[in-house]
Amino acid sequence: MAPNKRKIAAQRKVLEAFLNEEEDLSTGDQDIEVIENFSNFDEDHLRKVKEIADRLSDKPLDEVIQILSRLPKTTRNGLFTTTVMRLVFAKNKESADCDFTPLHQTSPEMFFSEESLTHHNPKNDEVKNYDIVNDLYKELKLAWFREDVTLNEHHYYWHVIYPVEQQPQFDRQGELFVYMHQQMLARYDFERLAMGFDRVHPFGPRYNWHDPIKEGYNCRLKGMSFRCTNSTILPVTKSKQGNKTKVYTTDKMVRQRDRIFDSILDGYYQQLNGQKAPLTMAALGTMVEANANLGEDGTLPDRSLYGNVHNIGHGIIGAINDPEGLHDIPRGPMNNTATAVRDPIFFRWHKYIDGICEEFRAQQEPYTAQDLKFHGIQIKNLETHITDTLGIEDQIEKVNQLHTYFEEKSYEVHRFPKDVMKPKRKKKTIEVLKWELNHLPFKFKLKMVNNNRKPALVALRIFLAPSTTAPLDEWRNMYVELDRFVVTVPPGGKDVERFNYQSSVVLDRYITIEEIEKLLACSEDSDDADEKRKGICGCGWPLHLLIPRGTEANMSAKLFVIATDWSEDRHDSNATLDGSVSYCGKSGLPYPDKKPMGYPFDRAMDYASIEKLVKHVPNSFVTEIKIRHRPHFHGNTSN
Repeated sequence: MAPNKRKIAAQRKVLEAFLNEEEDLSTGDQDIEVIENFSNFDEDHLRKVKEIADRLSDKPLDEVIQILSRLPKTTRNGLFTTTVMRLVFAKNKESADCDFTPLHQTSPEMFFSEESLTHHNPKNDEVKNYDIVNDLYKELKLAWFREDVTLNEHHYYWHVIYPVEQQPQFDRQGELFVYMHQQMLARYDFERLAMGFDRVHPFGPRYNWHDPIKEGYNCRLKGMSFRCTNSTILPVTKSKQGNKTKVYTTDKMVRQRDRIFDSILDGYYQQLNGQKAPLTMAALGTMVEANANLGEDGTLPDRSLYGNVHNIGHGIIGAINDPEGLHDIPRGPMNNTATAVRDPIFFRWHKYIDGICEEFRAQQEPYTAQDLKFHGIQIKNLETHITDTLGIEDQIEKVNQLHTYFEEKSYEVHRFPKDVMKPKRKKKTIEVLKWELNHLPFKFKLKMVNNNRKPALVALRIFLAPSTTAPLDEWRNMYVELDRFVVTVPPGGKDVERFNYQSSVVLDRYITIEEIEKLLACSEDSDDADEKRKGICGCGWPLHLLIPRGTEANMSAKLFVIATDWSEDRHDSNATLDGSVSYCGKSGLPYPDKKPMGYPFDRAMDYASIEKLVKHVPNSFVTEIKIRHRPHFHGNTSN
């Protein structure tokens, strides 16, 4: 069979395997031991899944599919089954190049309430009581952000691409872990300020860890438990798997966290091989998230000293209703990378984790004007321009004025867990509607000057933060990255335009089951159809959440850009910033940008405000813009 025909045949088999709702109850020699209460934050669980994938990687695809068909298809085991299937297909030589179905289409129980799936009332999947203003329930007002489908898929796919058991680690994997989650936190803080809330308060060992958690949360997902208001963490949490029990204690986490702080102050960390090495953000991220050190790389941090603080914290919070596993109560959403972001405590926990990393940032020498300047390059202006009003009837300001609104997004669900009652339906899918934030399309316009005699290869780094009177050092971790791209500026200068959908932050492409089916319907000899199926990973910030909500009264924000020398910044001459590189990197390849992630906000600067920085650094510019939320406009609701 020709290579293209073999690939299409494999794609068809993989698609059918993901869509299969029936569980094969027969047994075989290659049956997989199911991990109860599976968590993709648990390194032992992930190690076992990796062993399964390695064992099946060289077997014929038909045999692999037969083995996988015997995995349970219930909500209780859904995460385990989908994790095994995706990793096995990714490693199997026949299916490695296939597209995988979007998680929400084949594991809808992780994204949509049981009510919306069971009764096929698409509008049932909306959080009620948005208007409650009681402090105990105000977090519901941001449920639209935390429960966004594409946002939760982004978080899930990021951890799929950068798993803790990755050996050897990808280039700067630990630093990317820190930066991506710091940006999630900054964006959530931006939304909180727009709602009139305080920024997130940290929650973790030594930070109110045993105090009642006032944010109760019911994720409304079948197979997951809720957390009552004022629940508390117990000193001991146990994780059972078969005859083995792992015990996690707060005291041990505190000791590990203190050793991490000692390393930050020291400037060194201890490697697995017993040697000391200078501490970098990449190493610190690995220490905090704890790469599941299998002993193959002696230069990784010694996890017997620094532990597994981030992942264990997720597990402990997720097990809060049954910490000793005595009552067979399902874990909460914090136990699953596809659901953790839904829970308000996710951001408090990551505020704690980022606080550890902030100690490292505080130890770095502040940037001076000399560090930030790009000789001969100036930015004279930066603006945003609305490119499509989407039918808004009133006259709107289009320059340095962004507009946001909510619209209904339709999601097609294809497969149902065995224990979710299937709705009566005429077609093979059902529709679930979600309200999602979006914004009017826009573009950036920059006016650049090049006083050099040769063309300059320039990396433009664009950020946005709420306006404030707070000192820059207290506010630099509020700057969210909007875009990062490269332009060639000839002698004299150049006007630059860049559209919002081109952003290096957002999901590059998103392929659905319907699109896979259309590709399969194309001629088996079509190279074009094959080309369209390459390089789609699912990681990337949702385009519709690129711009924060703002306020009806026009929220003021600072739009900042700095130009740097890409000929110096790039990892090598082939490095590019195409795709959703900012938060997701390039899987399997070195991170293309040698600058610290988040530059120049990765450390303190010798300026009290962003305006003073721009005054002394001519290759930067800041513009005040407004973000207006339009509650009565709902965009194009025909999707």
